[in-house]
Order: sequence, then C-alpha cells, then structure tokens
Amino acid sequence: MKKRTAALFLALIMSVQGTGSVSAQPMDSNLSFRPKASYLIMGQDLDKTEQAMGYAMEENVSFPAGNKEIAAVKLTEDEAEILKNMGVLVEEDVIFDASSNAVESETKQKKEEGIATEKWNLEAIHGEAYIKDAVAGEPIKIAVLDSGVNYRENLPVQEHVTVLEGMESNPFFEDTSGHGTAVASLIASSKDEESIQGINEDAAIYSVQVLDENNTGTLEGIVKGIYWAIDNDMDIINMSFGTQYPSEILEKAVEDAWDAGILLVAAAGNDPEGNVQYPAAYEEVCAVGASSLKGEIASESVRGKDVDIYAPGAGILVNAPLFGTQVEGGSSLSCAMVSGAASLLWEKDTSRDASYIRALLEETANSGIDPEYGKGLLDVEQAMEEYDSFVLSERDETENETVEKPLLQYDEAEVRALWLHSDHQSMIPNDIGGYRLMYRACKFPDEKKFNDETNKLYENRRFHGSKNYIATLQFLVNLAHEYYLKDAGNPDKVYATAKTNPQLQCSDGWHMDDDIKWYLNQTIFPELGIDETTRHNKAYKIMGAAVHVAGDVYAHRTRVTTAMLSNAQNTGSSSNGYFVKSDFTNWSKFVTDVTNKENAGQGIEFREIGNYLKDVGNNRLYEDNVNVESWRYSEAKKVVQDLIKNGSAYDFRTHGFNQSVLRSLDRLCGVKHTYKFL
Repeated sequence: MKKRTAALFLALIMSVQGTGSVSAQPMDSNLSFRPKASYLIMGQDLDKTEQAMGYAMEENVSFPAGNKEIAAVKLTEDEAEILKNMGVLVEEDVIFDASSNAVESETKQKKEEGIATEKWNLEAIHGEAYIKDAVAGEPIKIAVLDSGVNYRENLPVQEHVTVLEGMESNPFFEDTSGHGTAVASLIASSKDEESIQGINEDAAIYSVQVLDENNTGTLEGIVKGIYWAIDNDMDIINMSFGTQYPSEILEKAVEDAWDAGILLVAAAGNDPEGNVQYPAAYEEVCAVGASSLKGEIASESVRGKDVDIYAPGAGILVNAPLFGTQVEGGSSLSCAMVSGAASLLWEKDTSRDASYIRALLEETANSGIDPEYGKGLLDVEQAMEEYDSFVLSERDETENETVEKPLLQYDEAEVRALWLHSDHQSMIPNDIGGYRLMYRACKFPDEKKFNDETNKLYENRRFHGSKNYIATLQFLVNLAHEYYLKDAGNPDKVYATAKTNPQLQCSDGWHMDDDIKWYLNQTIFPELGIDETTRHNKAYKIMGAAVHVAGDVYAHRTRVTTAMLSNAQNTGSSSNGYFVKSDFTNWSKFVTDVTNKENAGQGIEFREIGNYLKDVGNNRLYEDNVNVESWRYSEAKKVVQDLIKNGSAYDFRTHGFNQSVLRSLDRLCGVKHTYKFL
C-alpha cells in the first residue's frame, strides 16, 4: 500500500508539473522556478489516479496513518492549489510549539519555609489521596506526544518511539529540552529525593517524540503521532503544544482518535489575549487552561468560553531532564495534570468511555475560578465522589449539584524558594547556559545530519566510544577539564596524548582528536543562542559527548549473565523488563553461550544480543530498552552525576579523570564486577 500510494502522489505532482494535463488550471511557464514549501497530502481521494501505478517514488515521503495515507511533499503554492481544485486534501506543514514557560526565580535567598508547599499542585486539585490508589487490571495507557521522556527510575516509560527524521531514540537523553520529561513526571512520577510526586503512579506512559530540541514540531509529525496512538490502542493522548492555525488534516486525525475511543487532552495556550490553540480548539479535545497559586486563572493562560477546564500551571515543581527538579509554568503542565487525573478516574472502571471521563472531569470542576463562563478548576476528589452517581448527558442541574469548595491559595515565592534552597540546586551547574549547551550536546552523536562525505560522524559511530569506551570517556573528561580552566588550562597536552593512544584510533585512519577539533570549531546548536567558541562553552560541549558515552556503556556494553535470564518468559514483551524467549532464534543456544562465556570470565554484551534474535535488526529491542535490567540506566545516571554535579568533590571543572571518583568506580571500570562490564 505504501508504494502504491506514493506512486499515486507522484502521478498527481507529475500531472501538475508535466504537460498541463489538468485542464482546469492553466500552467504558468514560471511555475517550476517558484519557491517550494512543505505540504501534507491526505490520500483519501486518490483512487481516481489508478493509471499512475507504474510510477515510482521514494518511500520516505509517505507513512501509514490508520486507514489513511499521508505524504509530505515539496510543492509551490500553485501546485498545491491545483491539487486542491482536484479535490485532494492539501495543507502546508505548520509548526507547533510546546505550551510552557520556564519560571525565572526572583527569590534566591528564601529559606526552607517553602518546602511545605512542594506539592501545591496536587493539593489544589485535592488529588493527594489517590496517587497510589491502584486497582486490579491493566493500567491506563497514555501517549505523551512531546519532546520525548528521559529515563528516570521513578518515571517508568513503557515504550519510546520517535517521528523525527534522522534521529535515533535513546531513552537516556531522548528529551534534549526537558519539556516532555517534565510533562510526564506530573502524570506518573513517584517521589524520592530527586523526583516529584506525579498524580498517578500506576499510569502507563508511552513516549511519542513529536517535538524537537526547540520544543517545536510539524503538522506531519503531530498527525503521525496521533495515528501511532490509534494504532497502538492508547487510552489517552496528552498534547502539551499548540498552533494558532487550523488544519483539516489535523482535525481528521483528532476525529479518528476520538472515534477510536481515545480521550484527547491538549494545552489551551499561554496567551491571555489570544484564542485557544489547535488541537485544543477542536470539539473532540479537552482544552486545558492554567491556574496560579492564588487560585486564579494564571496571568499567562488563555481564558474564555473555549477553555474546557483549568489545572495548576504556574510555578510547579517538575522533574529536570537527568536528575533533580526544576520549577516551570504554562498550560503544558496543566494539560498533564488533567491527563493524570483522567487516568485515575478511568482505571476505576475501564468499561466507561472517553466521553464519560471527560464530562465527569469538566462538570465536577470548581467553577469558582471562572464564574463568567462557568469553567472550573480540576477537582479529583469531587470527581471521585460523584463517580458512581454521575450520568452522562442526563445530569439534572437541580440535583447532585457540586458544592464549590474554597480555592486554595499559596505564597508564590515559597514554591520558587524550594527549588533554589534545596539540594536540588546542586544537581544543575550554576551556569545554566553551559548546562543547556551540554545537555543539548548529549544527543549530538545520534544526529544523522552530520554525516556527509567530509564528516561521517554518524556513520562511523564517532563520539560513541566504539573503539574503547573507558579510554574515550577519559579523553573527553580530561579535555573538558582543561578547556574549562580557560587560559590556565592546556588542551594541547590532552590532544597530544590522544594522538598516540591506539585506543582512540581506528584502522580507517581517523583520530578522535581530529573529530573533536572539528566539533568544537563549529556552531552546532545555533538555536540555543550561545557562543560555542569560548573555551568555557567548549568544555560543556565536550561533556555532552561524555554523557553520551556514559549512557552507551550501560546500554550496549553491559554483559548478560545467567542471573539475568532466570526470569525469562516464553511469550510477551520485553517492555516488562524480562528477556522473552520467543524473540530468539534459538533460546537454548543463547543461554548456553551466556553460561559458557560467563564461566570463562568473558561475556555476551547487550549489543551482541541481536545476533541471537529472529530479527537481527531489532537488537535494540533489548539494548536501548530501559525496562530490561533497568539498573543499567540507574548506574549510568550515577556516573553522569559524578561527572557534572556542581559543588561535588569530583567534578570535571575541578578534576581530571584520573583524580575523579570515576577512576575507582566498580560499576564503570569493572574492577570487581567483571561479569557485568568490559
């Protein structure tokens, strides 16, 4: 079907660009010289072009979308208009923005009095009593369409998928902006010293990456993400982004999701003078506005009759990308609060449908926040109390009337003080610009766009430590340390050492130091607006690559042991954390080889599991699955903390690799636990 549809698309385009066979629209002689833009074409009306079956088109311009076919193509405005006149659904591929605002603190000297209000967002919706109210049966499946969700021990993700072209999905640094991780943490994170408390620990989170490192996405990607959710039987779709432009294709996708029984929740937007953005503006979507700590509509939130419900969205503590927490605001976070609350209600009785859950949430909300339009603030407790008595579409306004509770108010400065006064502050370097640069650089080794004839960084797996992980990590940390010292440092001595180290060279003649020099002298991340050429920022760029290597050590080089295989399942999915025998060509041989190599003091690494699978190309089913032996990523995170934890005795800013705690870490160097690592 994919090739057939692609052929049909090509035929349409050729009919526009060819000899003028579309008589309804005269051809312009200058048509081919006009600028082209990206458009989406929905193939629901393309059967008329069956004669085009013989044409070929590259497969990467179309993708399956439920029972529809959609292609992204380059067209001029005239070409797009011709197709529209033929009855084909054609739209320009617009940009979506995440609906959140980073909160800048103004109260750096506040004391610990703010700790009491750390969970103000849960208190404001009366949801604290239900966060661990687990019920029997399958958890509610929530597709978080966002910038990705990074691995955190207290925030399990069932599956990671991406619609972004040219990117691999590594759950350790999938989310380079931190937006998706923050959103997911409000839904399902469990509490510890480095993580916040989410609203429903039992929710099943699926990370569907549709936004890039700038928190922007395209219409093509959003639609593709929605259809992925349909095809994979999601219960809820969380969309913490929006655009001011309506779209027939997006609306059709939303309608298909609603018809499939999915509850759609989207951020209303952050412009108090503007309208509810799309997709939140569509009737099938629950549009969520933001409330403040004062029990009012947040000053930056969209408001009005088209908002369906409000939830806390200003000055909220969320999980930071790697570890620790941070304060953010915006209707993105309000959207997540509603999705989490919906999952709490729905898991009580999965026979209920999306219409029931949505109506229950909206009609039990506290309308005191918006008396003009009667739209309310999310109230989990009230929804739970009315769960059994609530009757969809038959509710009598004179009966079971919700008793409005007083809206809770908080001191805004206290919540901000919590972030700045607590130990969480030490998890992120004081130089936030440097940290942003470092974290964006974490994903750089997996970006295929840096893979041309002169610089095959991706194809040759450079910056991945594939020659020797420990030697690569040592080189990177030492080099970053020297650059960070600015004029007092001496990077040349590190380069000289690397040049003679065979563990940093490959047979094709490339040297790690040559690649690093190219990398440091380029502006790789212009979207950050940071001068990447200063020695200070070069240090952070290098540490981004070091973080990537640390993650790869555990994802790919961890050794499989017989102990890991003891709970293997005959059938099922590896997403539950176990090896699944049915994935393997010969499970018995795999067990035998693991046993023999373990007894010989060697081992089979995770990157070698693909050699035993029925689908060899699917080896990352285990390599990059954080649920399979999840301690791999827990240990990787500890290593990263030791590398960049500001104020620590072992920090690349103050020590080189040989002086750092990493030198003696069994978990990294394999001194004692040789059965786990090389």
